[in-house]
Amino acid sequence: MKAPPKVRIEPTEDRQAALDWVNEILVSRGAAPIDRLPKGKIKCALDCVLSNALYGVPGTGTVVGFDFVYLDGTLVMMPPAVHAFVEKFDRGEYPDLVERRPQ
Repeated sequence: MKAPPKVRIEPTEDRQAALDWVNEILVSRGAAPIDRLPKGKIKCALDCVLSNALYGVPGTGTVVGFDFVYLDGTLVMMPPAVHAFVEKFDRGEYPDLVERRPQ
């Protein structure tokens, strides 16, 4: 039986904005940029896509909210396109980024 073809994920404007924003934060903190967003859990701030992408950033204590991130105790509001990404992710519109819970 042949394996199904890989689905190419075309970046949407908000998805690309989220990746670009995460990379700005990573690079500004001396970490390497990432080429794609990691998987995360829907409506789970401690294990969401952005939290997982920023986990372990040198010199930061990162807390991700619905439309903000705390970095080193500084509140950073998400750009509108990144907030749109979070809303869509939490609605399940990015199934390729959803970390499935074991059944």
